[in-house]
Amino acid sequence: MVNDQVQAPESAAESAGAASRPVLKRGTVLIDRYEVTKVLGLGGMSTVYAARDMRFATTFKPCAVKEMADSTVTVSDRQQLLANFEREANLLASLSHPAIPKVYDYFVNGKQVYLVLEFIKGHDLETVLNQSAQLLSEATVVDWALQVLDVLHYLHGHKPTPIIFRDLKPSNVMLTDADRVVLIDFGIAKAFQSGRKGTMIGTEGYCPPEQYRGMSEPRGDLYSLGAMMHHLLTRSDPRLEPPFTFHERLPRTLNPALSAGVENIIMKALSYEIEDRYESAAAMKAALLALGGRILRPASAPLPWPLSAGRRRFRRRVGLRFVGAMTPRTRCEARRRLAAIRFSLAHTTATCTPLTPPRARSHGDSRPMRGYVARRCSTRS
Repeated sequence: MVNDQVQAPESAAESAGAASRPVLKRGTVLIDRYEVTKVLGLGGMSTVYAARDMRFATTFKPCAVKEMADSTVTVSDRQQLLANFEREANLLASLSHPAIPKVYDYFVNGKQVYLVLEFIKGHDLETVLNQSAQLLSEATVVDWALQVLDVLHYLHGHKPTPIIFRDLKPSNVMLTDADRVVLIDFGIAKAFQSGRKGTMIGTEGYCPPEQYRGMSEPRGDLYSLGAMMHHLLTRSDPRLEPPFTFHERLPRTLNPALSAGVENIIMKALSYEIEDRYESAAAMKAALLALGGRILRPASAPLPWPLSAGRRRFRRRVGLRFVGAMTPRTRCEARRRLAAIRFSLAHTTATCTPLTPPRARSHGDSRPMRGYVARRCSTRS
């Protein structure tokens, strides 16, 4: 469910709470089924472990086990903790989307409550940003944002009531080995109730203004996405700045390589007033897609994380250059080229000769390069 590294708590209070909470040792078996292998994440509200499901005796079945922190002192507080825990479990069980981890089980063991989730292999975006030697490319971050908008569109359109994530930030977005994003930690997600106020909850810096007043609204997730894009593209951590000061730190001021179009979209999502933001995740996605070729894609921009061998082979086959994560438009073009290649091969006889590339691999070497498609010599009748 989370990355392979321990995530640090995000505040002094969380750090103190996490430090005082005991951690399960490797090899601990819960309810005679889940064997803990290591700690994945340690926060103020929960601890996440990597584990294996021992019910599958002949194979290694990984899973993520989330242990909810129990700091209750009264019976009523304990009942509230159990209610919140069951709410998260039931919420996840009602969702079905590739960018949302599946829930397998939940149980109470002694005084602790546990949630068993799908194990997502990869790294969260905060780790990717911290381990990147230079600023992330605009095209890469826009591709991640488009994927996040897809899952937000699904959550906000959930029936019978929309779901608001409420805690969108780089550390809660996983990047898998297949370059896909997955939202994690639905601990404070809730069903949308128009006009209903509650307690202030979220992460300072990414949290929209209305959420400080206890109000949650779908467009608040768009504000958090704008804050996340601002952080990823500029390395300016909003948790270290005064709240709601993004207009004083315009993205292109901190990163001149950004396009004006992407900056305008980020700042519109970061509008203080709800009505000034995009009306929906679909509208913000459409604005990003409308930029098209105006998104800057430097030819030398390295990928923030190595491509898998399968994706490298796919890109070589369809003739794509390694300029960053594949956008939806790039995927569409790749599928079109691949379909044309398959059609050509299906109507080509075995007497074809290889297609000589426009340039040789080295001076004086006229041998064809690997990956080029054979020239169609004759077609079948």
